[in-house]
Amino acid sequence: MRLRVCGRIYDGFAWRHAGIVEDGRLTFADCARFDREIVLDGVLFPGFVNAHAHLDLFFDLPSLPFEQWVPLLIEKILTDYSQADGIHASLALLEQSGVRFIGDIARPIPGSPCCANISPINKLRHVITGEEPLHFSPDRMQGRCYIRNFCEFINRYPEYIRPQLHYSPHALYTVPHDFLRRFALDNRSLFQMHVAESPGETGYFLHEPSGDHFYDTYLARFQVRRYLGEPLSPVRLLESLGLLTSQSLLVHMGMASDDDLDLVAASGAKVITCPVSNHYLYAPHVELAKLEARGIRYAIGTDGKCSHPDLDFLRDYRLVAAQVGWEKAFLAATSGGAEILGLMSEYTLEGADITRAVVGIGDGLNFTRMVSATEALR
Repeated sequence: MRLRVCGRIYDGFAWRHAGIVEDGRLTFADCARFDREIVLDGVLFPGFVNAHAHLDLFFDLPSLPFEQWVPLLIEKILTDYSQADGIHASLALLEQSGVRFIGDIARPIPGSPCCANISPINKLRHVITGEEPLHFSPDRMQGRCYIRNFCEFINRYPEYIRPQLHYSPHALYTVPHDFLRRFALDNRSLFQMHVAESPGETGYFLHEPSGDHFYDTYLARFQVRRYLGEPLSPVRLLESLGLLTSQSLLVHMGMASDDDLDLVAASGAKVITCPVSNHYLYAPHVELAKLEARGIRYAIGTDGKCSHPDLDFLRDYRLVAAQVGWEKAFLAATSGGAEILGLMSEYTLEGADITRAVVGIGDGLNFTRMVSATEALR
């Protein structure tokens, strides 16, 4: 049977008024011939793009300043970490809020050499620092979501950088800077990195008093060597290491100055904003008007459940819309996010499995709830 679907349809590239569902696939050809017609109550599209997530970090933690919060996260990883369970639970919540594409900060896969025979006492090393060769999975479909993995490393450099994979050196304050210089030479793919997230991080690299607190409260507890280099903002330090390029996806950036943003614009780097997580950790979120004024492209992420208690992508979407309006927020949460993650060929309704698509219901693009396309087309 050919079902003609009418209404507001965003195919990933442009707005359409009608499409045909046949054999579970959506097409936009020959829409005049159909057996049944349904008018949408909402907007049909491929789904939201959550550009930055930590799917495995499915923990309930209190809202605290970053340097007070992160030791609690590490304690949870030591005592209550299950990669498979965390990913499964996170995906269930994200799918409910219409997410179908995810940029996930991935850790080594179970069954790989670096995950074998892990004792509880060494779990932190293997989960966070990776003191064995790192083995990661490529992109995958899981549930109804397409997941682009960004393979995280901290104080163990990957055996070799594969051009078909994407990476995520965690942050300037955790990854040794000789690793980052080496990565700048080895890498050929998009990569994500936490940058200019908290006041403590920025103060740390500028040798300000807030940086002393950041180091003493957080980094010193894990024997991280103190930064003694030239006082630089995180963005300028990233540039000095050769990692401010068009391949850079800079996560958070709420502490970036106007001068920092000028550097980002000149480099072609992109930004991923995570406003709910930033609020939860008492950190500012990046001013999107300043990105737009400089032509800096941006996407939206949730971060992990550990700093986003309900993992409802709509909350981040609404906060972005409050800054830039619904149309710009919708583009950042859909095709704009897909473009930033390098997923434009995957982000389309043309020929897509209709069971993966979503319908946003509400007032125009101000969605109050999300339903699967299958449910909407019954």
